[in-house]
Amino acid sequence: MDNDNKPMNDDELLDLLERLPEGDAALWKQAGQQGCLEDLQDLRLLAAASRAEREGLDVEERLAAFHAARRRKKKLRMRRWTLALTGVAAALAAFLLWAVPYGISLGRHSEPVVVFLSDSTAARDAVLKTEAPPNVADTYVKQRKKRWTMSAPNEIDYHTRQDMVANVRDLPEKHSLTVPRGQTFKIILSDGTEVYMNTDSRLVYPDHFTGAERSVFLEGEAYFKVARDEHHPFIVRTRSLQTRVLGTEFNVSSYPGSEVQVTLIEGSVEVSDADRQATTRIVPGEQASLLADGDIAVQKVDVSSYVHWKEGYFYYDNVPLLDIMKDLGRWYNVSVVFCNAEAMDCRLHYVADRRQDLQHAITLLNRMQKFKVTLKDDHRLYVE
Repeated sequence: MDNDNKPMNDDELLDLLERLPEGDAALWKQAGQQGCLEDLQDLRLLAAASRAEREGLDVEERLAAFHAARRRKKKLRMRRWTLALTGVAAALAAFLLWAVPYGISLGRHSEPVVVFLSDSTAARDAVLKTEAPPNVADTYVKQRKKRWTMSAPNEIDYHTRQDMVANVRDLPEKHSLTVPRGQTFKIILSDGTEVYMNTDSRLVYPDHFTGAERSVFLEGEAYFKVARDEHHPFIVRTRSLQTRVLGTEFNVSSYPGSEVQVTLIEGSVEVSDADRQATTRIVPGEQASLLADGDIAVQKVDVSSYVHWKEGYFYYDNVPLLDIMKDLGRWYNVSVVFCNAEAMDCRLHYVADRRQDLQHAITLLNRMQKFKVTLKDDHRLYVE
């Protein structure tokens, strides 16, 4: 490789960029160690698109294919990186000069991306709805339908307060509790199971359990401390996964638009898809999630993130800023806009008190000096 810093002409630069995957083995190994293999692949694609334009080919088709491939990635992986070899540094500098005339958008100059939207219609208090059991007389249904607005303290106990169970009829009533943004709620079910519901969540459950199973349905996030009953499994159903236990502690996250995750704190649980076509068992410290192909992926995680939220804290260890900002948007009910696409994939260790106001959380983020978070007059959080 030429190291005399002699300026490259366009053809030499394009040749270098297009040969990167087949070039110097040491260079390729170093790129891998620094985590920029995908960036080099992107440079190669861009170089090919530029050469196509110079040779009269359909460059817009090539560029459209390139951007489509980029959008299919789960997360943007653009990073700031440098290589020690002088020739590569010169080539990248030349690439930046070459990219500007072709209007290629990089990093901080990408279009703003809205990753979370506030809800102006969101309720301020938790709402409890009660429906009569199915297959009963219409007059009974009309009499038993109820709706309450639940004010502080945010807790309902069906285990010790038998008056909430409506005299424990043979046919249980179905309840749904919706927790608004910026609040949490605790439910003690009739069997003694404790459910800690996170913000913007909904749980559907009976006032008492009958039959061979204890079953509830969750939208959002909740932490379960299940009362042990070896003869009546406890099942948490979500839109795509179900978790089956006899008695243990685990966290389930099932927010719309996000991956459904089951994280085990203690004991053992069985996780399966909604149709029970794929089933796996996880141990403490593991997290299960459903993949697009129907398989269930299992990985080791730091369970602290799934314990501290119910104690009043944001807690993240090596978590992408994108996920952190979505959680802040959900808790404080503000929209989140990324003006700097590179920052989405920035992984952080971050702790903040959820009982403090939004400005406190923003101040702690900005102290890291890796990006700038601003709450503007339109009541949106901007990451720059």
